[in-house]
Amino acid sequence: MTLQEQKAIVHFYHPDFRRCSIIDEHLTKLAPKHFNTKFSKISVEVAKFFVQKLQVRILPAIICFKDGAIVDRIVGFEELGNTDSFTTEDLEKRIGDQVL
Repeated sequence: MTLQEQKAIVHFYHPDFRRCSIIDEHLTKLAPKHFNTKFSKISVEVAKFFVQKLQVRILPAIICFKDGAIVDRIVGFEELGNTDSFTTEDLEKRIGDQVL
């Protein structure tokens, strides 16, 4: 999936985690604006191999890929002000031009 994409953002989520749904809402708004970046979400319950291989331990987790290599990780909400009320623009700035 990410190996064929020049730029990709993968959201590792759990359907019962409220903060995962907050991230999902923001990424859903960003995806149409950044059509050169592939946006995906993967349930940690289904993709246990990838969770272990990529060492996803805290949710929500966003892993950013460029040309198949991991270039950034956003884990939890610490880098987003440690609040549930961050904006889509805050997330967009945090991900940055490197992947978007």
